[in-house]
Amino acid sequence: SDVYKRQNNERVNMEINNIKDMKMTEKGGVTFAALLSDRYRLALFVGCILQICNVMGGYFALIYFSTTIFESIGGRSEHGAIKVTVMLGIIDLIATAFYAMFSDRCGRRLFLLIGVSGLIAMNLGIAISAKVNPRILPYFACFFIIFQSTSIGPTAWIYCSEILPPAGVSVTTTVYWVFQAVYSFSFLYAAAALGIAGVFFINSGICLAGLLLIIFLVKETKGNRDIDNLVLFAPEDKKKEIYAEYESLQTNQSTPKVYTGL
Repeated sequence: SDVYKRQNNERVNMEINNIKDMKMTEKGGVTFAALLSDRYRLALFVGCILQICNVMGGYFALIYFSTTIFESIGGRSEHGAIKVTVMLGIIDLIATAFYAMFSDRCGRRLFLLIGVSGLIAMNLGIAISAKVNPRILPYFACFFIIFQSTSIGPTAWIYCSEILPPAGVSVTTTVYWVFQAVYSFSFLYAAAALGIAGVFFINSGICLAGLLLIIFLVKETKGNRDIDNLVLFAPEDKKKEIYAEYESLQTNQSTPKVYTGL
């Protein structure tokens, strides 16, 4: 229909303008030293903390060590533990697909608030059930995966790419992999020293810290242009400079051909 065609053309034009914005805002590149300036410093801090919470919130304990957890305290056979692990993987896939369909409609911040709140509750549920009734632990694990895969799991990556230039994204990615390595190598030692319950109590505390960050620092990027997201955490005086630079670049660019759908 004409209405659908017009709406589709509007979406394509918006994507073209966003690509143009991105190319102009990244012109000349951003050095790693520049990331420590007040223009990017807060955005880099938020991105790094989100990725740390993404790693340290307990997801990789369930993904990498689920069979060990369910065998040791869940009272399940090796075959039963493997079945639960496969189920977690399927749930992960479905939840991520759900997030992909609705994240742009609802925004990043809403998913983060709901999801990380759920992670706190599920970490506490896993910790308590490990002590009280290990047979119900897999149910908490399933809901944990749902909250993770519809919130901080994918959003941390998307949000960092929206608020930071490529150099900043590479820093947050490095932080992610470093902390994942630390968490993965230390989990079994921590579990032996503190017990599974102790580890997941700590995970819930990390998620609580992440929730506070989201409440007080994370800003919505839904519907923004790329240039708006890149100045989201910049001081007001810097925003004026950046927008002036952007307008100067824009006037020096030839006007792109508008997509008509023909």
